Amino acid sequence: MHHDTGRFHEALVILSVIVAIVSAFTTLDLVDRILRTGRRSLKLILYAPVVMGIGIWSMHFIGMLAWELDVQVTYHVPPMILSMLLPILASAIAIHLMTTQAPSTARLIAGGLLIGTAIILMHYTGMMSMDMPGELTHEPAAVAASIVIALGISFASLYFTFRLKAGGPYPIPMRSKLIGAVLLGLAIFSMHYTAIAGARVTLDPGDMMDTGEPGIDNSILAMLVGSTTLFVLASVIIHAFADRQRALQLAAEQEKRYMSLFEHSPDMVICYDPDEKSTVSANPAAYAVTGYSKEELDLRNVHPLFASEREMAAVREQYHVAADTNEPRNLEVSILRRDGRPISVSLTVFPLELAAGKRIVYAIGRDITDQKRAEMQLNRAKEEAENADRVKGEFLAILSHEIRTPLNGILGINQLLMETELTDKQREMLAVQEKSGQALLRVINDVLDFSKIESGTVTLAEEVFHLADTLRQCIDGFSISAESKGIELVSRIDERIPQMLLGDAVRLSQVVINLVGNAVKFTDRGSVTLEAKLAESVGSTAGQKAVVEFKVADTGIGIEPSKLHLLFLPFSQISSSSKRRHYEGTGLGLAICRNLVKLMGGDIWVEAGRKKGAAFGFRIPFRMLDSEQTAS
Repeated sequence: MHHDTGRFHEALVILSVIVAIVSAFTTLDLVDRILRTGRRSLKLILYAPVVMGIGIWSMHFIGMLAWELDVQVTYHVPPMILSMLLPILASAIAIHLMTTQAPSTARLIAGGLLIGTAIILMHYTGMMSMDMPGELTHEPAAVAASIVIALGISFASLYFTFRLKAGGPYPIPMRSKLIGAVLLGLAIFSMHYTAIAGARVTLDPGDMMDTGEPGIDNSILAMLVGSTTLFVLASVIIHAFADRQRALQLAAEQEKRYMSLFEHSPDMVICYDPDEKSTVSANPAAYAVTGYSKEELDLRNVHPLFASEREMAAVREQYHVAADTNEPRNLEVSILRRDGRPISVSLTVFPLELAAGKRIVYAIGRDITDQKRAEMQLNRAKEEAENADRVKGEFLAILSHEIRTPLNGILGINQLLMETELTDKQREMLAVQEKSGQALLRVINDVLDFSKIESGTVTLAEEVFHLADTLRQCIDGFSISAESKGIELVSRIDERIPQMLLGDAVRLSQVVINLVGNAVKFTDRGSVTLEAKLAESVGSTAGQKAVVEFKVADTGIGIEPSKLHLLFLPFSQISSSSKRRHYEGTGLGLAICRNLVKLMGGDIWVEAGRKKGAAFGFRIPFRMLDSEQTAS
């Protein structure tokens, strides 16, 4: 009885190792491509396990060719086909686990088990396909060792490929793919040669004869293995070529898009080489803006384009800042056209680093000459308007003084005459004259106040005042006129409001008097109500504020809904409908109120939807006093 352990052909052993590693690398590269594309490519998903399975199969049978025995060996076809299909199926499941989600430890373990199982099944199924004299046996220790090696190194391969890398699970860096391919190739050939080392062929003297059973001999097997190996290598080459073609096509499309934008951009784009001091390229807009032809601009140093050395220095400075920060810089410069006419350009400058550390400068410019001219005209018009407004204010101030001085004299004499003995007719005429004079004085004061507010010359005082007393004085001023019309004046002041506040009591009184005066004027019967309540309080320490909400409501003729939008507009009178009598006034009162309230940091409004009368509200924030100020 003879025990044959065989011999190994070193060149074929080395070839089997190379095939295993190349197959593993090709598979991992396909997996990486699936992950990089971010979409489930059916072609890649089917192709990757086929390459892996055929790679394992090719490595095994190259190893079988390298195992030289003293007897003739042939191979049965069905087990050989099964030994090819099993690793393809197991690899497909493993690749599915690795590509559907970010691989967890559980998925890596499952994937390692599947890949290891594929290697084991392929090996022992392939061994079953052998047909030779004698009996093939395996040492249990070698079988166990081969299984542990296949499972352990397969898991290690996936772990090093998918987990030991920076930047998250995707994509797979080249270093990780190389480590994973070497480990996976090591798992394939280590398992194979460990199992072969424990294989024994027991021969009896009569077993040396050929069995005569049909099978595949070594020459045919070599052709099959060579074909599959060529398939794996061709796969690498074809996919590399296809990737290169796709990359070239993508680059060509990107260049085409860029050139389309470059050629058709309304902004001028100039690429300048600072080392050569020459223009590299320019788009048609650059020639149109500067007035130079392509030949003139391409051969021209860009320095003479700038209106002064200061402009060029500013561009150079911004370029260096952009180069240091790697961010584009914006500036406005003046450049000279070919005909010598200066134009204003909004310029964006940024560097572009090429190979070997060489840098070029990109400048994107837009002609803003018309915009700058319009800005200058706008500024000039604004200055003229401000001058006109100032002149108007001065004129109104002079006019007010010149009119109010004699008017005050007339009113004063009128009051003196009222104190003398007069007939009823004379007293009635003086009363009419007093009323007309006061109306004229109010008109002059309103126009002057509105002019001051518009010109921004109104300043607010900040002084301590008693809010309740201020409001009481405002409403008491209308007691006589209200009593003569039978109108009830009502005031309600929230007790939570601090008694003493910091603010402009004069301007507050002006707003309240205007609103209460309108309410009394437009109310024939009923009541006029002034309310003040604390809308918001943020504390009681110095510097903090109390927001007070005021409301003036009446039971008068009200406001037509269609005319609410006219309120607060200058010189707008909404009381001239056929339903209402004519009430004197300039139409400036509410406009002045709105501006004064805004000047004091508040807002004013009119309540809509009232069935009777009108109601105006406004809020103003006042500073609160601290304990020391309150005590003093």
